[in-house]
Amino acid sequence: MMDSPRREDEGRLGPPVPVAAQFSVVPASVVTARMFWHARDVSRQATLTTLDLLIALNAIEDGDWQRFFMQAAPPPDAAAFLSSKESAVAPRELWVELDVPFRVTEAVGKAFRYGEWAALHESGADSADAELRVSPCALLYGLLSVDGCDALNHLCGISGMSPARLRGVLGGLAFDGALPELSDRPPPVGGWPSRGESEYGPPWDVSVVECLAAALPDGGAVSTLRFMSVIARDRPELWSAQASTGYRLTPPDVHAEREGGWGTRVFRPERRRESFLVTSAMYGALLLGRDLAYFRGDASVTAAHVLYGVLDEPENDGFRWLARPAGAAGPRQILADQVFRAALPPRGLVKASPAARRRRDVVADVAVPAVAVLAAVGSVLAALWRLLVVAALVVVVWVVYDRLDSVVNPPPTAEALTADLPVIRAEVGDEDGARPATFVGRLSGFGRLPAGSRAFAPDLGHRFVFATQSPDQAVNRSPTTLTYRGKPYPAVLHCPAALSQYRLCLAEAALPKVDMPARFGWVPWSLTSGPGQPTSSPALVLIPGPHGAAVGKASASLSGMTSTGLPGLTVRASGGASPLPASPIVAPAEGLALRLLGVTAGKDPEAATATGAGRLPVVPAAELYTYLSGLADTHVRAPTGRADAGLVMAPDLPADSGRPGVHVTKVAVGRAADLAGVLPGDRVTRWDGEKVTEPDQVHRAVDRSAPGASATVELRRGSRTLRVIVRLGYVMASETGDRDAG
Repeated sequence: MMDSPRREDEGRLGPPVPVAAQFSVVPASVVTARMFWHARDVSRQATLTTLDLLIALNAIEDGDWQRFFMQAAPPPDAAAFLSSKESAVAPRELWVELDVPFRVTEAVGKAFRYGEWAALHESGADSADAELRVSPCALLYGLLSVDGCDALNHLCGISGMSPARLRGVLGGLAFDGALPELSDRPPPVGGWPSRGESEYGPPWDVSVVECLAAALPDGGAVSTLRFMSVIARDRPELWSAQASTGYRLTPPDVHAEREGGWGTRVFRPERRRESFLVTSAMYGALLLGRDLAYFRGDASVTAAHVLYGVLDEPENDGFRWLARPAGAAGPRQILADQVFRAALPPRGLVKASPAARRRRDVVADVAVPAVAVLAAVGSVLAALWRLLVVAALVVVVWVVYDRLDSVVNPPPTAEALTADLPVIRAEVGDEDGARPATFVGRLSGFGRLPAGSRAFAPDLGHRFVFATQSPDQAVNRSPTTLTYRGKPYPAVLHCPAALSQYRLCLAEAALPKVDMPARFGWVPWSLTSGPGQPTSSPALVLIPGPHGAAVGKASASLSGMTSTGLPGLTVRASGGASPLPASPIVAPAEGLALRLLGVTAGKDPEAATATGAGRLPVVPAAELYTYLSGLADTHVRAPTGRADAGLVMAPDLPADSGRPGVHVTKVAVGRAADLAGVLPGDRVTRWDGEKVTEPDQVHRAVDRSAPGASATVELRRGSRTLRVIVRLGYVMASETGDRDAG
C-alpha cells in the first residue's frame, strides 16, 4: 500500500482547525521520536497529552526510567481510560522530526521545551553543539516540571510523593543528583545553529547544472518532476536510499502535471554562463537548496540540497508523484540519515542566505529635475504606443492566418494518408511487450477555445494521443513508455471501460511538435462547409485487427439528421463497398482537437477494402469524444467533486434496537472521519446538533456541505459520549464506490 507523503504531513489525526507551530531547537533523539510515534498510535484522542507520552515511555525498555518507575510509581496501562484536563486547552503542532508534526497539548509543548534545557544540562554544553539531542530522560524531567499536567498528577497521586521529590528521584538516577535549571523559553543554543558566516552565499555545484541540463525539455521549462526523474535515473548516490525504502515515482490520482500553470522563471546560476527556464516551484526549490547549504556551512550548493528543496513543498509535481510505502520514514528524513548523514533542520528554521555574487552598491537618491521627469514620461508613453501597434499587427496576422487555415491545410487525400502512415506509428510498452500504436489526436491544453477553432500558439502544452491494442491485464490508468521515431517518452496508458469491448487503450504522451506530420492538421468538423451544406471527404478510420490497430481509408459524407437530432455521418469503405452505419457527430469539448472519425470493430483489417464487404460496426466518434473530453479536462479545467466524510454506516441489527444513533461499520483510512478519530463500532448520535436516527441523514448533511467544511459530530463509544470535529474531504464526482460511505 502506497501513500502520499503529504498525507502524513497532515497527520493521521490531522487538526480540524489551524494550530500554532512549535519547532524543536534541540532535535529529539531516535528513541524520543519513537516515543511520539508510539504515543500517537495508542492514543484514544486526536491530541497527544503528557499521559500518552508517559505510557509510551514505559513501553520502551531502558534501565534509567524503568528504575525510576520502580522507585516512584508505575504509569497507567495503555488500555486504561483516564480523563484528561489538558485536551481542553488549544493544541499546537510540535515538530520533533523532519517531515511529520505531532498534534500535542500545550503541556506537552512546554514539557518538550523543558526537556531541551535538560538536554543542555545533561551534555554540559555551554556553546552550540550539532550533536545535542533530547533524550527520554530529559523529556521525562520536563513532564515532571509542568505543574498540573496529567502525567505529574497521576504519578503524585499513585506514589504520594511531591513533584519536587519525584524530580529528585529522577535527578539522582539520570543527572547525578545535580538538577538542571529549566525554562519555557527556547534555549539560546541547541542543535540547529546556522553555520553560515560568509558575507555571500555558497556557489552552485556542477551537479546542479548537469541535472538541470538533463531535465530541460525541448521548448519547455524544467519542473520539479523532471528534476526528480533525472535524480532517480542518473544520481544513484542520491536516489538509492529512497528506492531501497520503497519510494517510487508514480502519477497521482488527478492532475498529473500542474506546475506549468504556475508560471516560469529564468534561473541563472551565479559565476556560471548557463541559464535555464524553470517553473516557479522549481525556482523556489533551488533557492531553498541554497539557503540550506548556507545554513549548514557547506562549500557549495549540490543536487542533494536542491532535492531537499523539492521535498519541502508537498504541492509541487515532484512531491505529488513520490509514492510513499506504508510505515516508511519521511523522504527528507531518509535524505538526512543516508545522504547528508547528519540532522537537517525542520521546515521553518532555514533562513534566507545572501546571494553568491557581490551585491551592487546602492546609489544614493538625488533630486530629479521636472524636465527629466517629463522626458521620462514621454519615453514611457512612446514605448506603450509602439507596443500597442505591434499587438494590433499580431492580432491581424492571426485572424488572417486562421481564415486561410482551411485553404492552406485542406483535408488529406487517400494517397496522402497512405504516404503518411509510417510516420504516425509508435510502440507502447517496454521492449519485451511493446505493442503497435497509431496516432489519433491531440489535447491542445491551451485555454478555452471555441469548438473548431485553432490555437495561434500551438506549441503550448500539446499532448498527443495514440490508440493501441489493450494488454491482457488492463487497468484504467497506468504509467508506460511510448517509443516514437526510435525515442522513448514517458506516457500514461488509459484503458476505459467504454473501449474495453474493442480491446483498445489510449496512450497519452508529450511529444516534440516538430516530429508530428503536418498533414494531420485537419479536424473532423472540416467535413462541413456550413450548416446544411454536406460535403464528401476522405475519412481516417482506425481498424483493430488480430495484430494490432491499423489505419484504414474510407470516404465520409453527411447524410441528413439521425434519430438523435444530430447530423449523421455515413462512412463508405474504399473500393465501393457498402456504406457503414451512420454515427452522430458531436462538437468536442472546448480546447480539444481530434482527428479520429470512427473506430471499426471488424476483426479483419482487409475487410474494409474488399468488394462487397457489407456493413462493419462502427464505434461512434461521440464515444471517444466523451472520454477524451474528460481526459482533456485534467489538463485544462479543474474537476468537479463532492464533500466526503469517509464513513460507512448500516441500519441497526435486532440486538441494537432502541440504542440511540446509527452504527459505524467502517471508517475509510486517511479520510475525514479517520482523521477526526472516529472508530468502527462508534454510534453517530448527532451531526451539527441534529439528532441522527438513520444513515441517510448523515448522507444528506454531507451532500449539502462543501469540501473543506467542518461538522461537529457527537459519538457514543461504549458508555461514553464524545464530540469530535470532522473536516469534510473531497472526492471526484466520477469516483465510484459504496454509496453507504458519507
